[in-house]
This record gives sequence, C-alpha cells and structure tokens, in this order.
Amino acid sequence: MIAREDALGAHAVPIRRARRYFGVAGAIAMLAAVMNFWGPFEGWLRGCALFTSQEAMNATFEGDDVLMPGGCAHYLDVIGIVVPLVFGGVLLVGAWRYFRTDRASTIATGLAIPAGLLIGAVPAYTVWWMIHYYRLNIGPTELVFMAIAAAVLAWAVLAAWRTARHLLDRSSAAAA
Repeated sequence: MIAREDALGAHAVPIRRARRYFGVAGAIAMLAAVMNFWGPFEGWLRGCALFTSQEAMNATFEGDDVLMPGGCAHYLDVIGIVVPLVFGGVLLVGAWRYFRTDRASTIATGLAIPAGLLIGAVPAYTVWWMIHYYRLNIGPTELVFMAIAAAVLAWAVLAAWRTARHLLDRSSAAAA
C-alpha cells in the first residue's frame, strides 16, 4: 500500500479522492436498489398485491369492484432495481481495484468512469425534473438542492477526469 502511494507521488491525494467517489457512489447506488426493492417487498409481506408491470396494475384498478389481497397493491420496478445494482457493482469493483495494475483492474477502473458520471448526473437531473415538472419558482430551498446536485456532479466529473489521467499516466509509464 505504501509503495503504491509513493509511486503516485504528488497525485496521491486527488487519486484517493477519485477512488473514494467511486466507492461512495457505488454504495449509494446499491442502497438505492435495495430501497427500490424493500418498499414493495414489505407491502407484499403485509399481504398487498405485488405487480411487476405498471399496465397490469392500472388495468386491475380500472374496474369498480376490484378485490385486492390486503386492499392494496405495490409496483415492483425491476429496472429500477437492476440498473442501480449493476452500476453500483461496477463502481464498487472499480474502487476496489483502483490501484492495481493488471488488465482486469484497468478495465474495471475504466468502466467506473462512465458509471460514476451517470450516477453523478442523477441528482442534477432529478432536481431539474422536479423544478420543471412542478413549475417551481427558484427559492432558497431549490437553490440548496441545485447546489448539492451541482457539487455531486462536479465531484463525479473531477473523479472521472483524474481517473482517466491516472489510467493514461499508468499506461504511458508501462509502455516506456
């Protein structure tokens, strides 16, 4: 561990911050997947109906005399579970293999760059969508949300840039 950080020299702190971003973003993506699963699963445990198709759920409620088990229904968004799991897994593996120099680690770290950018863009897109969809006036609360989303996006871009530089420097050092 010390030898690897010494080899990085002056770039050790920014590189560790980029690695930390991938780890944190991966953990948050995994947590989002668990949360997307847990709500419908908990409702199903209480006896509610569970649907994996929004159309089937809506068609069930079109009739007036609908008998639902438990009197309620939950929608289980499979895509909303699988996508964060995949991106979270890519980010966590990329963070774990960040300082290793073998080919598989380089590929895992390289795949973490676009995954990290996408996960970093989600809060900014969500804030923009909420302001646009609900036609909110920009006030102090919206400014705080925009600032947080911008900070997350900036951290993602900076981590991607530093990681790309790290991989390019490492590949040029290996070629020399």
